[in-house]
This record gives sequence, C-alpha cells and structure tokens, in this order.
Amino acid sequence: MNEAEKHGPAVNRALRSVRYCISGAMRLEPETVDRFQELTGARLVEGYGLSEASPVVLANPLNANARPGTVGIPLPGTEVRIVAEDDPGRQQPYGEAGELVVRGPQVFAGYWHEREDSAAMLHDRWLFTGDVAVMSPDGFVTVIDRKRDVIIASGFSVFPSEIEDVLLAHPAVADAAVVGVPDSYRGETVKACVIVRPGSRLTERALLEYCAARLTGYKMPKIVEFRVDPLPRNMLGKVLRRVLRDEHQAWDSSGSTPFGTSGEEAPASSATGDSEASSG
Repeated sequence: MNEAEKHGPAVNRALRSVRYCISGAMRLEPETVDRFQELTGARLVEGYGLSEASPVVLANPLNANARPGTVGIPLPGTEVRIVAEDDPGRQQPYGEAGELVVRGPQVFAGYWHEREDSAAMLHDRWLFTGDVAVMSPDGFVTVIDRKRDVIIASGFSVFPSEIEDVLLAHPAVADAAVVGVPDSYRGETVKACVIVRPGSRLTERALLEYCAARLTGYKMPKIVEFRVDPLPRNMLGKVLRRVLRDEHQAWDSSGSTPFGTSGEEAPASSATGDSEASSG
C-alpha cells in the first residue's frame, strides 16, 4: 500500500502517482509539510543546494528518517563542514553555528573570468556558501541564515530568522522580517518589519512585551515598523532583506521615518478589528 492509498479518498486522484517531493530555496513550516502530505499522500522532504554546486548538496532521506526543519545529510561523494566565521580553518563543534562549506564533484571550478570572486568562494576545493548553519552529531544540517544577514549588535551575533520565528508566532502577526540597521552605539541594531493580520490590532508595546518573554535582551527589536504593503520578495518567495535595509537607509538619510516606529499602533488599513491582540 502506497502513501496515497493510506490516506484514502481524501487524496486527489490526479496526485496519487506522486510519491516524493523535494523542497528547497527556503525553510518550510512544519504545518506546510503536514498539510501537503495530508492533501497529496506524498512525502515532502527538504534539501539544500546552490548554483555553484550544480545544484544540490544535502537532502533528507526519502523515508521515515527525514528530519523536518533540517536540510538533511550530504549527498554521496559530498563532504560538508561547519567552520568558524572568524577562522575558516577551524571546524565548529556539533550544535555550534558557523559557515557551511562543501566539497564534492558537483562544486564548480570558479566563475567565468571572475578570479577574485572565485577566490573568495573557493579554498582548497571547499566552497564557502555564505550560509550559517549547525550540524547535529549524526550529520543532519540546519541552515540558520545568510552570513550577510547576521546582525552584529554590540559584538553579539543575532540571527534574524530566530527573531522572525518569534514574531510570526504572535497571533496578530501575518508576516514579519528582521534586518540589521546602522546604530551609532551598537554598530548595528535589530529592526523588525511587521504586517498585522486583518481584523487584529497590535501596538509596538504589546509586541515588544511578547518578544521580551521569548528573547534575550540583545536580540530584542529596537525598531518596529508596521507595514501596510507586502514585504519585498524575490521570485522564489524569499524576503529581500537587502531592500528593507536600503529602504531604512533612505529614510534615515532623508530624516523621515516610516509609520509605526515610535510606539504607535499598526496602520488602520492592516488592523481593522475590534479585539486587540494580547502580548502573552
């Protein structure tokens, strides 16, 4: 009996031939995986790749050993390491974050006529991906963030995705993105861009109280921008944090500020309900 037969008539007949699907590009929410498998009867597993590794490096097993939330284990013939960002020659212990580097037959030889860019990414045939990740003792890799998106606030490394997970768990938050913006004292500080669910109401104070119960002090957003327009995304659905940083820089240079950065309530057009969201 295949997975579709186990799920019975609820599975669309047109999808019963599908057995496995691979997802990449961005992390899937567990609810998305469960819902996909419920509707199709197929197993959905996550993997990881990049164009410079033509294009797959890691993938979850196509069986019950798959580990949701990770990008799996190296493909055959592929080596993977997590190295310290400040010392690429030092391999990180299991569970500690560092840059993901890979080596294997699929890794490219370099960019065409771009020696400097090639030299920056390739060291002794190891490809430095620019992604921050951790590895479990049994070899499963979890990607945390892009190296260029990590916020360095008062000397501490802050991963935007960790704060985004907290924000998105708030019942009044429909979408959120976190970026680092310049700060004269901390070097960088944490800015949260938030879209409130229609029918909900949310203040900056309530949102920060919610975050304070779930984040250590240096990870707390210091600036909250409530947005009406959707977050900028690329064709794969990834949030373009660079665009958000550029927008903030433009506002900062002009001396103006976007709505919602000084303790105000979210804009009425995106928060039209009567019940204010709690901060607990």
